[in-house]
Amino acid sequence: MNSVGYESIIKSLSNAMAFLKQRQLPSGEFICMVADDETLTLNLREDSSPFITQHILYSLQTANLPTCDNIILKSRKFLALEAWPGGVWRYWSKRHPGSLFIPPTSDDTSCNAFLMNIRGENTRLIRKIILGNRNSDNIYYNWILPRVHHLRYPQTWPALLHIVRSPSKLRLFFRSGHNKPHPEHVDVVVNANVVLFLGENSDTTPAVEWIKQVVESGTEETSDRSYQSKYTLYYALLRCDRAGIRAFDSLKGLITERLAEDLKNPDNMSAMEIAISVLILTEWGSKVPEIRKSVRYLLDAQRPDGSWPIDVFCYGGYNKKTCRFWGSEELVTAFCLEALARYQPFQAHNQQEP
Repeated sequence: MNSVGYESIIKSLSNAMAFLKQRQLPSGEFICMVADDETLTLNLREDSSPFITQHILYSLQTANLPTCDNIILKSRKFLALEAWPGGVWRYWSKRHPGSLFIPPTSDDTSCNAFLMNIRGENTRLIRKIILGNRNSDNIYYNWILPRVHHLRYPQTWPALLHIVRSPSKLRLFFRSGHNKPHPEHVDVVVNANVVLFLGENSDTTPAVEWIKQVVESGTEETSDRSYQSKYTLYYALLRCDRAGIRAFDSLKGLITERLAEDLKNPDNMSAMEIAISVLILTEWGSKVPEIRKSVRYLLDAQRPDGSWPIDVFCYGGYNKKTCRFWGSEELVTAFCLEALARYQPFQAHNQQEP
């Protein structure tokens, strides 16, 4: 039951890739879904967003499978076309009517700009836009709007003026919505993704210290309106670690201990949470027996079409009676594919298989 053979992982990866190829839209986009309940069953419908596609793109690049190349190319083209003046991104895609009302976000912009950095593309203007988008404590805001700090960066003003060209639409957005958005909201995963893009330096030190305090105090779920999950925050920190950011090294032992304990009861976890846990435990050198069992659990949970069940990735605020919930089968499948692909070298190194 607990054996994990090379052939079974290869078959699972092949099936997952076939699913993602089949589900990618001609534009390169992967579908995001939104529902009115946390099980993602009540009034489930499509909600177009580049956010899901950029996360899937990152996972596929990290998995480093040769069969991913065409999907990666199409995803990059889609994301490039979704950029707004100044090189910023909004949560909703340009084909979504809400994109005319919603401002860009530090989260979407930082994640996409980081992918541009990997490819060696110019992100200097984007960097200045993000650097200006912080409060007096030097914590980064969720919503990109003209701020006092932007006065230091005149190059950013044309892009910022484009954002506020329709003030009536912005006012309508911030006065409505299920998540009660506010121009000065700050969230911990958003700041982790900003650190991923900007790197470890004096401009991100306050954000780093706040993130560390949140993890050490165990308040991950109440420090981010949109994510509300320790797993998502830990994954963001894993991405920082992969990028060479050492600021969170002191948290690794605490995080791996928590995840190893969680994996003792995988029935209480979703496939996405298990996949993220496996990724972190394998890459941070943990040799707990739960890793192997969890990989077996993922293999068994894969559905005939190559996918894994949808799970909530984003929340529309803390009030779960009135908010909306976002998720994607494709995104969960990408996380699981990434976990299985990264588990293979870990397994070979530790000689866990006969």
